[in-house]
Amino acid sequence: GASQDSANGAFKFYSYRDPRVAGTFKDFDRSIDWFKSTDHESDAIEQAILGVISSIDKPGSPAGEAKQAFHNEIQGRTAKWRNEFRHRVLQVSLSDLERVANTYFDESKASYGVLLQNENKQEALDLGFEIKEL
Repeated sequence: GASQDSANGAFKFYSYRDPRVAGTFKDFDRSIDWFKSTDHESDAIEQAILGVISSIDKPGSPAGEAKQAFHNEIQGRTAKWRNEFRHRVLQVSLSDLERVANTYFDESKASYGVLLQNENKQEALDLGFEIKEL
């Protein structure tokens, strides 16, 4: 999967219980290559934007709403700020996405981490990861 984290200024790829450490990282890289090398239809971009908006607008549990309100308050995300953010998301164009991909999705700027079981330890070492036991 993939997600963005506005609070930390990060875009994240993730995988769950995927035993292919190296293959998974290659899949992430190929997804970026696919985006950069494929012509995208406006309908697909619109659907992606609506997906982001639906995640912004979805209701949460009472506890989740309280937690979100707390984080919004300490990070200065007022109702006005959140409405402006939502409006900016709705204005995103394909050229905006291409600019972001070309500017930020650069392997030299990436950070990598893996949580794994012992059977994948050697593969992680072969990829240059430092192993830390939890």
